[in-house]
Order: sequence, then C-alpha cells, then structure tokens
Amino acid sequence: MSTTDSSSNIPTSTTSASTENELDDLVSQLRQTINKSGWLAQNTSAKWEAENPDLA
Repeated sequence: MSTTDSSSNIPTSTTSASTENELDDLVSQLRQTINKSGWLAQNTSAKWEAENPDLA
C-alpha cells in the first residue's frame, strides 16, 4: 500500500507491480487516445519535412 505526501499528492512508496500496472494503463490509454484522434494520419513525416525544410 502507498502513502501520499500531502504537499504534492504523490505516492511516496508503491510496489513495483502496482507501479508497472499503472504505467501499463497509462500507455494503453495514450495509445487509444492517439489512435482515436487521427493525429498520426494528419501529422506525417512528409508534412513535417515540408514545414521544417531547414531541419529535414
């Protein structure tokens, strides 16, 4: 079980399994959000190269 630092609301100690599960959940949620948003379809490498010719 974890305790919370009242000044920052950040758990001060968690088990590694708990932390790993939380990270897995966050990554899964991020992937779902990206896939649903269409961001990857709109922001292609070709578009980036056109917008940033000095860096491409």
